[in-house]
Amino acid sequence: DRKMLEDPKRVKGAVTDACVSVLYAYRKYCATSSSTGQLILPEALKLMPLATLGFCKRWTATGMQHPSEWQTLAAQLAATGIEGLGREVVPRLVNLATREVVTCSADAMEDEAVLLLLEGDVGYLWLGTTSFQAQEQLFGHADAQRIQALVAGGWTPPGVAGGNRTYFVA
Repeated sequence: DRKMLEDPKRVKGAVTDACVSVLYAYRKYCATSSSTGQLILPEALKLMPLATLGFCKRWTATGMQHPSEWQTLAAQLAATGIEGLGREVVPRLVNLATREVVTCSADAMEDEAVLLLLEGDVGYLWLGTTSFQAQEQLFGHADAQRIQALVAGGWTPPGVAGGNRTYFVA
């Protein structure tokens, strides 16, 4: 429904209603044996309510006011598919030294790590207390101001796919 895309509240309502409908159908047809006050979800559905909440918050946090901006965002999200939607809603933490996605937690914040937090169209770079050699290897130099200027000037992290992101050094 194209008219729905013009109103962010209707989009949030529709997404929330779809999530509730899926959970209700699972409760009614698949989990009839569990008690009334408890719904035990299979692995495939466990994160759906959280992803729905993240989508709704991301949708309203964009600060867009004009309906055409909302329509553009909705079209982009519709074209990304499930994997792309997951990237939009759930932040990813990438260790740039190993190019691995790590668990997004305080445990991953090692002193020697160079981490990149990817959240939608924004990326946050955390350098920790890395050696000058590691910084030179990743950025071509170890000066903090030059790294900041490089990142602000359209730097793309090695081994990280993604469209037009804005990066910040934390």
